[in-house]
Amino acid sequence: MVSFSTTVALEVLHKNHILPTMQLPFFLSSGAHAVISYFTSPCRFILSNYSHTTSVSSMKSTLELPGLTLCRKYFHFCLFRKTFYANPILKDQLLFHASNISPRSNHECKVGMPTCDMNIYFDSFIPRTSNDWNHLPASIVSIHDATYFKMPTISSVSSTPPWRASKP
Repeated sequence: MVSFSTTVALEVLHKNHILPTMQLPFFLSSGAHAVISYFTSPCRFILSNYSHTTSVSSMKSTLELPGLTLCRKYFHFCLFRKTFYANPILKDQLLFHASNISPRSNHECKVGMPTCDMNIYFDSFIPRTSNDWNHLPASIVSIHDATYFKMPTISSVSSTPPWRASKP
């Protein structure tokens, strides 16, 4: 039997087995409590500290786990990429074709922006992720394989200047 008593072993277990199975419920959950517990549970699990008096923020900084905004943006890109490349029916129904693509400033995978009359709609998944997708470098959006898409996307999202990042 394998022992998962060390912090490193628990972190590897979480990244490779638990996190991938929890990604879909993350998209489907709408409650703030579900989202918060999704990001506090790994800290408690990895450090085996389930005390209610312990600061989750200090545990996160100890483990150097990515923040909620970074993870949310990365998951949105993964779902958007899957829709863009793997599901042509959904792509035609949900994503708009770009009206013009400038070879100098845009990439060939640019999508059109839906018209948004209200900020609430603009902050929803399709408009916000379409806007963020159009600002990704061409070298990242042209990656078809999900495995190779992960690291460059995380690097790009984590290095996005604050004035270009979407609101959390």
